[in-house]
Amino acid sequence: MPARNSHTWYSWSSPIGLGLFLIGLSLAFLVVTMAVMTLARTGTVGLDVAERGLRLERMMDGRNWRDSESFELMMPAGQQMMQ
Repeated sequence: MPARNSHTWYSWSSPIGLGLFLIGLSLAFLVVTMAVMTLARTGTVGLDVAERGLRLERMMDGRNWRDSESFELMMPAGQQMMQ
């Protein structure tokens, strides 16, 4: 026997259906954002590791890496702001 109203709980016009849709939409947005941020972070971390290796190489070589032109690039952004 069908219910009196034709709207079911998963219908767009029902508050529950609309709420579930909005929750799903926000979760999808969150997942995409997290994936993009993770990809961006892994890219910069890879670069950071390479720069640390270069710094270590220069220190082992006997030169002072602070005298190099790329000193600003090697410092984390927080230390740049403090100076």
